[in-house]
Amino acid sequence: MGLIALIGVIVAAVFAYRTAKNNGRNGPFWALAMLFVGFVFQIVVPMIVGLVLAVIFLFSGGATEEVIEKVETPAGIIGFVSVFLSAVGIWLILRHVSKPPKERPRENVPPPPTFHGND
Repeated sequence: MGLIALIGVIVAAVFAYRTAKNNGRNGPFWALAMLFVGFVFQIVVPMIVGLVLAVIFLFSGGATEEVIEKVETPAGIIGFVSVFLSAVGIWLILRHVSKPPKERPRENVPPPPTFHGND
């Protein structure tokens, strides 16, 4: 599951790049943002949470031989939640990138015309 999800992040990054480029946005920035969101949620967050759980288990008096057994089930749940959060982040980025940017008002607008009537 993890490998398929990481491949999905790479495919989504390529898609975000193309979509951003077609809509006049910075393609490399959005592709890197997509990769960052995907890898942080799928690799970094589960690793940190797993380490915290293992440390808590060890400090609560658990044996080092039992750490893997005790952390295995929560780690699996954390993995699924992380993939879900990554998918939500990817969806939000793709939704934002697919919209064309709002046009900014022109800064060099000529002044309004003045009419010289019979004053």
